[in-house]
Amino acid sequence: MTALISAGVAVVTAFITYMTARHNARKDIFITDRQQLSKEQQDFRKEMREELNYWRAKYDKLEEQMNSLATTNVRLQAEVELWKEKYEVLAKENEKLVQRVNELEGELRRRRRDEQ
Repeated sequence: MTALISAGVAVVTAFITYMTARHNARKDIFITDRQQLSKEQQDFRKEMREELNYWRAKYDKLEEQMNSLATTNVRLQAEVELWKEKYEVLAKENEKLVQRVNELEGELRRRRRDEQ
C-alpha cells in the first residue's frame, strides 16, 4: 500500500510539476510577446516622432515663407497704388496735352488757310 501511495504522490507531484512548467512556459512566451510588442510600439512611436518633427519643420518653413510673401504683397500693393496715382496724373496730363496739340493743329491749319 505504501508503494501505491508513493506512486500516487509521484503521479500528483509529476502532474503539478508539469502544470507549473507549462504555466511558466506560457508566462515566458507572454512576457516575450509583450516585450516584442513593447519594442514594436517604441519603434512605431519613434518613427511617428520623426515624422511629426519632419512635418513641423516643413510647416514652420512654409509659415515663414508665407509671412515673407505677405510682407512682400503688402509692399507691392502700396507700390501699385503709387503707380496708379502716377498713371492717373499722367493720363490727365496726356489728355490736356492732346487737347492742346489739337488746338495748335487747328490754329496751324487756320493760319495756313489764311495765308493762301
